[in-house]
Amino acid sequence: RDEEWNLVQTLGADSLGGTGTAQFSARDTALDLITQTYEPTRGFNECATCPHVYRIRQFHWRSDGFVRVDDRVVPSPYATFVSFIAALSADDRETAARLVTDPELVDRARKLDWGKPLGTWRLAPETDESAGQMVFFRGREEAYRVQFANQDEAWVISGFDPTGRSIE
Repeated sequence: RDEEWNLVQTLGADSLGGTGTAQFSARDTALDLITQTYEPTRGFNECATCPHVYRIRQFHWRSDGFVRVDDRVVPSPYATFVSFIAALSADDRETAARLVTDPELVDRARKLDWGKPLGTWRLAPETDESAGQMVFFRGREEAYRVQFANQDEAWVISGFDPTGRSIE
């Protein structure tokens, strides 16, 4: 009916796509389950309160049970950076170029060996997940200030520079 349903249990990492939340949505005779979850990202050190790559999955109830009808990443600067590193790691220049405002940024990142596992990536402490600028640490010595721009409801990398590891 028109009232909202709440889950009685929380979703663990072994449930519907990761750790997160879910809600039921009922309208007429249709019943959907919508989840917003995250999983640990390979090559990244993510604390519990850090930004994550969130996925929204929608399941529709059918006679044989719930069937997934939608699965998408929630756009965010952090998700863009993770996708950019993944594209560089896979040597997928085409995908990497779609995640930046200028293809020259792909070349710069490749010269810095961003696609090679030279250390775990992590965000500077207390970074907001929707920040237009983020500081990423890699390994024990490297740090980069990365700028993001919102284009057509998606985030792209608009620039980056090496920076110090101290937090301002």
